[in-house]
Amino acid sequence: MDNSVVKEGWQYEQAAQNEPQVNNSFESEKLEKKEKRLRHLGIGSALYALFYTFCLYRNASGITYPFFAGATLLYFGYYTRTYAESCARERSLWAGASWYRRFLVAAVLLLGILNCTTDSGVLLFFNKTLLLLLLGVLVLQTWHDVSGWSIAAHLKGLFHLAIGIISQIFAPFYDKGAARKIKRLRGGVQNDGLSAQKRRILVCVSIGLVIALPLICILLMLLGSADIVFYNLVCDVLSFELEIHMADLIYHAAAAAFEAVALFFIAYALFCYCNEKTEIKAVDDMALKQGGGFDTYIAVTVSVLVCAVYLVFSGVQVFGLFMGQMKLPEGYTYAEYARSGFFQLVFVCLINIVLVLCMLAYFETGRTLRTVLCVICGCTYLMELSALFRLLMYIRTYHLTFTRVLALWGLAVIAVVMGGVVCCIFRPKFKLFQFALVAVGTCWIIFSAAHPDYWIAKYNLAMSQTCKNVDTYYIKTRLSLDAAPALVEADYNFIGEYGEMNGKYKEWAIKDYQDETKGLLGFRHFNFSRAYASAHDIDGLGAEDKAVKNP
Repeated sequence: MDNSVVKEGWQYEQAAQNEPQVNNSFESEKLEKKEKRLRHLGIGSALYALFYTFCLYRNASGITYPFFAGATLLYFGYYTRTYAESCARERSLWAGASWYRRFLVAAVLLLGILNCTTDSGVLLFFNKTLLLLLLGVLVLQTWHDVSGWSIAAHLKGLFHLAIGIISQIFAPFYDKGAARKIKRLRGGVQNDGLSAQKRRILVCVSIGLVIALPLICILLMLLGSADIVFYNLVCDVLSFELEIHMADLIYHAAAAAFEAVALFFIAYALFCYCNEKTEIKAVDDMALKQGGGFDTYIAVTVSVLVCAVYLVFSGVQVFGLFMGQMKLPEGYTYAEYARSGFFQLVFVCLINIVLVLCMLAYFETGRTLRTVLCVICGCTYLMELSALFRLLMYIRTYHLTFTRVLALWGLAVIAVVMGGVVCCIFRPKFKLFQFALVAVGTCWIIFSAAHPDYWIAKYNLAMSQTCKNVDTYYIKTRLSLDAAPALVEADYNFIGEYGEMNGKYKEWAIKDYQDETKGLLGFRHFNFSRAYASAHDIDGLGAEDKAVKNP
């Protein structure tokens, strides 16, 4: 009895001694992993953040934007190779990569280039939005197998990515604390010796500077009095002037530092989140979840009722608007009637795309449901034709604006995406998100590269020779500097309706650009569109001339 008690006590004591060792070993491995991550990821993220700040601080559309896009891809590609064990099948950005991955990389670079060639605020906004979306999809494709993901799964994945980056935003602090703890565990004697040596070197260098500075001053005075050429050289070097406003300097330095620090934390947090295996598995499980599989009769009932309304509306469009058999309401012109219904039709087309995708995702699809959905898609195309017809009638009367050209582009893109939706009805495994992203991305890059403001100004100026209701006020005040080549080609002198509208074309914008490009780092702001407008002198007419301005 006594021996068994002694034996049990000995076993309990051994277990108590071994348990801290196991825990310490596990914690030590975890600390070493964080310390290694800080060494590998910290320097690269800091350099990338500094380069980003140099390229883009107060410079949203300068010549440095393509370099930022390229540096982003290089930074991303380098660290995906470093953390290859947690990545999905594709790690390379180009060599051996799929055509879809190459498209994402090429599109990012092209958007970076386009940003320094345009002055249009709308183009710049959507260029940057699309660039950010493409980078997000590139990140998802690197750490997840997205081949079977739906549009909803991609959107959820991007949302999880944004939340994950926020959750890991303080990871550098945790990794730095882990590195310090590892440093203490490895022994303090050697570290204390290194610290003492560093302090000794610092003290010696400080003493040397204190001795050398007054000695150099004395030597400069003696050598300057000995040779007049050397004296003039020293005076030229030391008598420079700097126009510095201390408040502006402090503000810009603090703002640039904040931007660099913020981007460092974001870049660091991105790789910390993406390399967590538990997070990767959670996102994969979320993406593979299927819809509810609701009864198909619910979807058929809804679809048939919606389809009936669309068929009646389509009949009105065919016999009324297209064939000209409709009598307009009193007080309406065809142009006013066209404008009144355009945006509503576009919104209905978008609703139809979402409706069909929800039916396919959350309901059991049979032959009847697919047939009705095909009819809805056909009605959608008819609505697009109606919207296009209305828009062309309005353009024929009031000519082009950026909003109208963007609407034409939107109708074309909706038609292409709807074609993908039709394919998805008959082929459930069709990669609709990939198709839509490539289609929309390609169409937008072409639209942005075409500089629509140039074509708007060119068309409206050509129409001004024969029409009296061309809005020359709009050309001068609403279009960006992308329109300048059209004005130079037409040798057109602007007519101002008010006194302040006369004079040089967008003089204030050109002057701001010229001021930005001055100075040591002014080259960062170089923009091809603004540089062209700045190099060409476009004058207005006298105050006695009046502009044509649409009501």
